[in-house]
This record gives sequence, C-alpha cells and structure tokens, in this order.
Amino acid sequence: MVNHVLCGRTGHAYGHDGWNFPAGWRQIINYPAGSQHLRHVRGLLETFPWWRLQPDQKHQVLVSGYGQYTLANYVAAAVSADKTRLVAYLPQPGIVTVDLGQLKGSALVAR
Repeated sequence: MVNHVLCGRTGHAYGHDGWNFPAGWRQIINYPAGSQHLRHVRGLLETFPWWRLQPDQKHQVLVSGYGQYTLANYVAAAVSADKTRLVAYLPQPGIVTVDLGQLKGSALVAR
C-alpha cells in the first residue's frame, strides 16, 4: 500500500491479493491489519506537503538495496520537489544506500 502511494499510484489493496476481487473479497477489504496500516500512512503524510513528493523510480537518491520492483522486497521512495525530504518504505528489514548529495539541508534526520 505504501509502495503504491510513493510510486505515484492511486488506491491500495491492503497488501492482499484482493485487488482483482477473488471469491471472499468482501472479507478481504475489512481485514483489520490494512486499516491499521492506513492509519500510520495517513499520520505520516499529514505531517508535510506529501503532494510535492516525486517518485524516485530511477533510483537517483535511493541508490542501492531497493530490491526488485515486481517482488515484495521492493523499497519505494519519493523525494520532495525541493530535495529536502526523502520518504522510503522498506517492506522488509534491510539496508539501503541513500546518495545524501542529492538532498538539501543543513541537517538530515532519519527515522
């Protein structure tokens, strides 16, 4: 779901295969884990002007450790237009490399 948001897509599927409406899709859209994750995504995105994010699909800022786009290990990232913020979602524990020269600001904070 966060990958969808950071890659410039709309919508979400709560991380389930319910996007194509299989049998039982009505139960899938009510899974509590999905709604809990959406609350965290919303909480994050309400703290800054998220609409200024641009997907880092060419991996110019997040330069390694981003996994493979078609797999569940893909790390989606987006950068603010003014290059002062990078938001990346690591769906699995891992190590990524960020080219800090692509970001601006006197102090960088990671969390």
